[in-house]
Amino acid sequence: MIKKILSIMVGFVFISPCFSLDSSYLCEKIAKSINDNINGLEYKKIAFWRIINNSSLTYDEYDFSQLININLLTTKFEVTDRFKLNQILKEMEIGKEISPEQMKELNERAGIDLFLYGTFYNNTIADKDNVSLILKAIDLKKTKVVWAIELPITKQYYVTSLDLAIDQLIKSFSTSTSRISQKNIKRISFWEIRGIESDKEKQIIDKLIVKLPKDQFEIVDRDAILRLIQELSAQRTPGIESTPQQAEEIAKKYDIDGFIYGSAQLNLATRSELTLQMMSLRKDESWLSLVWGYKAIGELRQIELIINSAISFVLTVAILLI
Repeated sequence: MIKKILSIMVGFVFISPCFSLDSSYLCEKIAKSINDNINGLEYKKIAFWRIINNSSLTYDEYDFSQLININLLTTKFEVTDRFKLNQILKEMEIGKEISPEQMKELNERAGIDLFLYGTFYNNTIADKDNVSLILKAIDLKKTKVVWAIELPITKQYYVTSLDLAIDQLIKSFSTSTSRISQKNIKRISFWEIRGIESDKEKQIIDKLIVKLPKDQFEIVDRDAILRLIQELSAQRTPGIESTPQQAEEIAKKYDIDGFIYGSAQLNLATRSELTLQMMSLRKDESWLSLVWGYKAIGELRQIELIINSAISFVLTVAILLI
């Protein structure tokens, strides 16, 4: 009898109810979080740029962008007109990437304080795409992340082994903040995470950016310096250990005190390993020394996955029957 019940529950794992993007719910959550968590005295004007879709989600990008802007009108910030923004971006020849220099120029030309952009990601587990949106607000003048959030596209989200590993890393990082601060590391970014595809590397870094303590450290978004990192890394063997001069060059240019780098092995539904370290790039006694490191292992037990999927299925059927 128990085997029969378990086999039925396993079957639930592979039932993937179709959910459409609840744009209204999502945009309301975005606007509320921005309004509640960003200082309106320090920042006045916000602009929504774009969302990259690294997921299986299909949606009307234009309508969704418009809805974000409409909801931003409910916040304490002045919202930049989309047509005006696109005009300026075209004049500045900004496409899919924007450099720190262009960020500062955009601030000077348009008076925009905060630039909003993000990515849809699959967090595939139990044969479900489990899509979430990670959105970031960047201070254009100081080129730092001031706000970041991860939101599921539906009200149900399945925690992955990567999420568990990220939580461990953040806990380790938080217990080391005083030591890192003693080394005068106040502005950090990411070099590279090896062993995985570039889209998964970006996903890990974005998840870390969401949870890193922005009140204690300035975080330079890696998206802004990625092209320069790639150009410099191509000159030598990949890995920050073999390219301290390149890392130093970027650090000096953008006032970065420390780079986080490492390696990863990912299986979102079972086990994920993240081994990360931080290197000091300050020209003092701690230059090029390690100031933090941790190996995190996130592991999901299959019985938990089966039970969670079964509960989700029951709730979905209940909603459909109402």
